[in-house]
Amino acid sequence: MASSPILQDSPAKKNSRDWLDLPRDLMVSILQRICCYDILTNVKEVCKSWRSLCKDPLTWQVVTIPCDLVLYKLTEDKGMPSSHDEQKVKILRKMIMHVIDLSCGQMLDFCILGFGSDHHLLEYVCQRSGQLRRLRQHDYELHISTQRLTQILRHVPFLEELKLSNIPDFSPEHVEIIARRCPRLASLAINNLRAYEICCQPVCNQLASAIAKYMPQLCCLQLCGNRMTNAGLSAILHNCQHLEYLDIRQCYNIFVVLDPNLMTKVRKQIKHMRFSKMGLGELSPAQNVYPRFISGPIRSTWSIY
Repeated sequence: MASSPILQDSPAKKNSRDWLDLPRDLMVSILQRICCYDILTNVKEVCKSWRSLCKDPLTWQVVTIPCDLVLYKLTEDKGMPSSHDEQKVKILRKMIMHVIDLSCGQMLDFCILGFGSDHHLLEYVCQRSGQLRRLRQHDYELHISTQRLTQILRHVPFLEELKLSNIPDFSPEHVEIIARRCPRLASLAINNLRAYEICCQPVCNQLASAIAKYMPQLCCLQLCGNRMTNAGLSAILHNCQHLEYLDIRQCYNIFVVLDPNLMTKVRKQIKHMRFSKMGLGELSPAQNVYPRFISGPIRSTWSIY
């Protein structure tokens, strides 16, 4: 006897797949792409299997925390008004520390976007993540002394990528400490994104000289808003023979087009480069030098801002 059409499964249901049947490593990969706030507040409540995944240290090997987004979610989900900003920041700080604890020392990649003005969270994650390979801090001013930086980085000797933004007193001593504590470092980003200060500061090649001296192994370097001149860039290119990616946006004291030798070095060595047009000198259309510079070899990528 044929079954009633009403009782038959629809084609969509036959082709659907239960999320619980997905391999665990695939589910971990999916969760790593979800905001940590949503994992801790919503995903873990779905079922026991997902709650177990949310507690798995593998889920927290790669962590990106968009603090502005989390603060917004706290405002929307918890109904906390703007007058409670200090309370929301405390909740956010506790959440970040909880995420670090959940990783159980297995975290490999930690990125924090737009939070605080101190070093305490960076110190917390480094103390509990001895296997860390990537550490990135974006979009906020960070005050940290050379002594404190030494104490933080001694916990992460395997670090391969470090990105720091807006450190007012960053000095050549900081570079030496980073090089000594992180011998495997291949990618460094030290950015000054406070545009209102960049044009007001005098030229300075000390930081560039320190990078050239202590970090010859670098493959990727980002120095947005740096005050170095052609001399500083030349020193980096001369000593860092493995350098292939270079980002010097808002470096307005560099005039590569006026130095044929430096231009040749850049075109020969650097495969991927990002820079501001103003940072390479203001040329009249009649000179027609700039287009020839950015053409480069076919394998290169040149991005102008």
